[in-house]
Amino acid sequence: MRLSDDLWWVTGGLNFNGNPLLSTEVYSESSGSFTESFDLPVALEEHVLVRINNSHVLLSTGWPITNSGNRTWIGNVNTKTWQELAQSTVVRENAGGGLITRGNGEKEVVIVGGFDRTTLKDVNSSEVFSLDTLSWRFGPSLSHLLSRQRHIQEGDRTFIMTGGVLNQANATKKIYR
Repeated sequence: MRLSDDLWWVTGGLNFNGNPLLSTEVYSESSGSFTESFDLPVALEEHVLVRINNSHVLLSTGWPITNSGNRTWIGNVNTKTWQELAQSTVVRENAGGGLITRGNGEKEVVIVGGFDRTTLKDVNSSEVFSLDTLSWRFGPSLSHLLSRQRHIQEGDRTFIMTGGVLNQANATKKIYR
């Protein structure tokens, strides 16, 4: 996740033994170096991390589901703390997500697609997390199943760059805004 023009926050993932990581690091493009940062609340990979503002991020979904799946946290990058919030409905990994601003100025985080660990299928559903009410609701469905996509946050705009379906070799070629 991009923190500034020069800094990227690299979170979780897998170690050489295939176990999920708690650790995070900040990468500086100008120096080409990594610096250790504060840990995630649980060890994760294939999670969604969305920058809300200069001091807060939203972390949700991911693998293994015993650690997350549908759990959600708000992280404060200044105090290096996490607060657990309401759980989403779908237990997903490999989802995409981003921040949107509604016409009334309300900011929300949208999580789309992914692989549902309870049904063991790729999904086309989306869920919306209100930063005002701190609660989830279902959003619109996508026109097709979607997993392994990524999001790009540019100001108040979020672009979902589509990926492939987890259990199929073909990739989709769509961009959602």
